[in-house]
Amino acid sequence: MTAWEVTLPGASWLELPVNGRAEDALAWARKSAAELLPADAPADLADALAAELEVHARYARRLDAVLAAVLILEPAAGVLAVLFVRDVPAVDLDELERELRSAQPDDLTPPEVRQMRLPAGPACRVRRLVTVPARGAEQVLSGSVAYYVLGDDGVTAAELHLEWLAVAVGEGLAELADEVAAGLVLPRPWPPGPTDA
Repeated sequence: MTAWEVTLPGASWLELPVNGRAEDALAWARKSAAELLPADAPADLADALAAELEVHARYARRLDAVLAAVLILEPAAGVLAVLFVRDVPAVDLDELERELRSAQPDDLTPPEVRQMRLPAGPACRVRRLVTVPARGAEQVLSGSVAYYVLGDDGVTAAELHLEWLAVAVGEGLAELADEVAAGLVLPRPWPPGPTDA
């Protein structure tokens, strides 16, 4: 697993546990919900927040994320956005850009795709607005910004992905994703040398 590091702006982030046993996710979620909510919060509110945190923690582990976090501005309102960073295979960014521009069946609008240079290395950014299944036959809107970043070594690569359901504040969250991506770094030297192991 590559040693990518991310600086999370602001104090409203809760890092998700990306290591450990799957069954530990529930205990962590219950403890975190209790710490975030007032002591006199209704039990059903604490249960709902814990269930949401558990889902995100288990998902981050399934992705084998290097880092994952949720953005919680108001604990009673639940999670506003979810962030994860994971290792991905190094690819040709021109080919990736062409692939990402192809609309998918769940795209509500054409993807916004462009290449750029980040401090961590060259990157391809895609912003999407899609429909996702909800309870029953319902569908809801989901916004996201993803960065595919190549390390300057040309070998390591990462995906940084921020996703949200609150599409009304999508512009602000997209800007937040850009800010987080600008802080993504691959510490040097990597891989560690004989004296760094």
